Amino acid sequence: MLSELKNYIGIENDDRDITLLLHLNASERYFRRICGDEFDFDTDEDVKELLFERCRYADANALELFETNFRSDLIALRMRMAVEKRARSKDTEKAPAT
Repeated sequence: MLSELKNYIGIENDDRDITLLLHLNASERYFRRICGDEFDFDTDEDVKELLFERCRYADANALELFETNFRSDLIALRMRMAVEKRARSKDTEKAPAT
């Protein structure tokens, strides 16, 4: 995912790989904390884009602006995750006991 992030941000050299990995790890923890563990950063393109945007803001030392600038996207993601979690719990309730 590091190479994808570097392409997204427009970084070609490897000088800042460690910093970018730290941003990736911190951003993944951030999204898991606010939305839960029920998504995959590799396959969910909407989440991946938000992840990369948060990393971009962190890399620019402007992380305090991320939540303000992406408030509607974050709310929509939280709502989507809550709906999906609710649907999974309903499916579990309907599953016959064996």
